[in-house]
Amino acid sequence: MDTGSAVSIIQEDALNGENIYLKNNLMVKAVTGDRMEIQGQLDVELSSGEKRFGHHRFLIAKKPMGKFQGILGDDWLKANGAVIDLKTDA
Repeated sequence: MDTGSAVSIIQEDALNGENIYLKNNLMVKAVTGDRMEIQGQLDVELSSGEKRFGHHRFLIAKKPMGKFQGILGDDWLKANGAVIDLKTDA
């Protein structure tokens, strides 16, 4: 999760199987100032255990994003009514 990220991003390597997605060539700027090449957009169905969050549009990053396979951005957090408790890390 990244409350400072306006969009949700998933790295291409994290996608399973064949995926048909909206291709585009975009560049987004990371908080570090680095540019990130975006290959396209894909609606991804997210789940955690038995909990399903439905579909959400992710930007697809061409290159690896360090130790993370993706970022749940502010768009996803708001759409799913996420509540973040920084005091208890919940």
